[in-house]
Amino acid sequence: MFFIFWIIRHIAQILAFVKGYTPYPKWCWIFCPAVGMALTMLLKFLPETALRNAITAAWISIGNLRMFGGMFELVIHDVPKEKAVRYVSQLHSFYTAGWRALMEI
Repeated sequence: MFFIFWIIRHIAQILAFVKGYTPYPKWCWIFCPAVGMALTMLLKFLPETALRNAITAAWISIGNLRMFGGMFELVIHDVPKEKAVRYVSQLHSFYTAGWRALMEI
């Protein structure tokens, strides 16, 4: 049941971008998670080439940038050490195991 609503949500998101209902450029529909998942699945069918490896490495790098960006926010906002340690622990949980680990479900 969840998957049905997940698909509907992403179709609505893509249509909102394509039809210009968002302040973002219309081409931003490519950043929809469903599109990313489809591209990841398609990559499995490509031969092992430098381009395929570069795309895969770029996705890993984007994830790392997001994680370190979250840590940098602690410095910008001068977060106390106790809160910062807890926040970094949550970031680590999220970026290694996702929402399930963070929400303890």
